[in-house]
Amino acid sequence: MLTTDILWDKALPIIKVHLDHPFSKALANGTLSKEVFRYYLQQDAIYIKKYAEAMSILAKKAPRLEIQDIFAQLSSDSYELEHIFQAELFKKYQVESSNLMQAGCLAYSNYLIATISTGSFIEGLTSLLPCFWVYLENGKNIAKNSQAKNPYQSWIDTYVSDEFIAQTELVKKYVNIYSENISPSELEKLSEIFSYSCRLDLQFMDDAFNLRKWLV
Repeated sequence: MLTTDILWDKALPIIKVHLDHPFSKALANGTLSKEVFRYYLQQDAIYIKKYAEAMSILAKKAPRLEIQDIFAQLSSDSYELEHIFQAELFKKYQVESSNLMQAGCLAYSNYLIATISTGSFIEGLTSLLPCFWVYLENGKNIAKNSQAKNPYQSWIDTYVSDEFIAQTELVKKYVNIYSENISPSELEKLSEIFSYSCRLDLQFMDDAFNLRKWLV
């Protein structure tokens, strides 16, 4: 059984909540509050920048030069996505730029950077996997149920694109390659890392849906 399958199965109760979350359902039927979506986009743009930083750190820890190049490119692609958010989606949905990270965004970003900075290459890579894989599966689920003339279709399409699918499969591939001979205790640690990232991803979404902000 592939490591990625084991990680997914153990985190499945969390992932199911993510896929069935009211945010996802409202996004699919086009009824998600504009205020909620603006909050989400604003925080997601900040998160993507931090995520790109995390990917850049991971690239430097890659065991081979060609893999360093691959993940450096993924980092670069993430920065480009942030610019697209700012130039296109922010304008379309009238989102104000902000550098203030709300609690869920801060927790998720710091967890990724801390895990990548202090852990092994495979541990860091595993921490990033849910951001690809869970988003892809949620994107597929939303796209499948998306209503005609959905006002959020352009965002939905981003997470079911051929490029995003290829990136997800690439990350899964290297997780499986570099976990092939790990011990049961190491596998358990990877499972814990993967599950925490899934939880933080879900928390990020739930914070947006409930418009949670700092008290001061």
